[in-house]
Amino acid sequence: MAFHRGRAALRFAFVAAPGTEILDLVGPLQVFARAAEMFGKQNAGSPPIYSVEVVSASSQRSLVTNCGVRIAAHKTFREVRGKIDTLLVAGGSAIEQDEINADVVRWLRKMAGRIRRIGSVCTGAMLLARAGLLDGRRATTHWNWCHILIKRLIRIQSSFGTQTFTRRPESPREWTWH
Repeated sequence: MAFHRGRAALRFAFVAAPGTEILDLVGPLQVFARAAEMFGKQNAGSPPIYSVEVVSASSQRSLVTNCGVRIAAHKTFREVRGKIDTLLVAGGSAIEQDEINADVVRWLRKMAGRIRRIGSVCTGAMLLARAGLLDGRRATTHWNWCHILIKRLIRIQSSFGTQTFTRRPESPREWTWH
């Protein structure tokens, strides 16, 4: 583990499932990888401030994105050990079609209590919601998937543009818009 001024590098884990939207994964990953690289160039001899890794949400490290590009993750979700600072779930077809294994959902719940920050990109919010990690929180996803997120969930608020749709737990067929 790398250290910066006596502190460990902040570990960023990017969760990808089969059918991941490649931009949802590589866009945020590249931001932190590049920031660590730039820091290293400006502070020669210093260890990186960030470490980034891809975690597969399946039993295999290798997965195919929704555009057909094969990605080799650093680890599967079952192989993750140690402290993670930030975990981001990339959206994609397996999440959108609710095809993620229940073991991954349980793993996310377990990990959430040990991670400083957890989030998602685009439809990755649906997996966080399935794990109960968005309960009572405001959430958003791609505009084209907001209606699905709303239908699947009871205990979150989904922001769509400037309106918020809230499904009331005591009256599942009643929605409020504000």
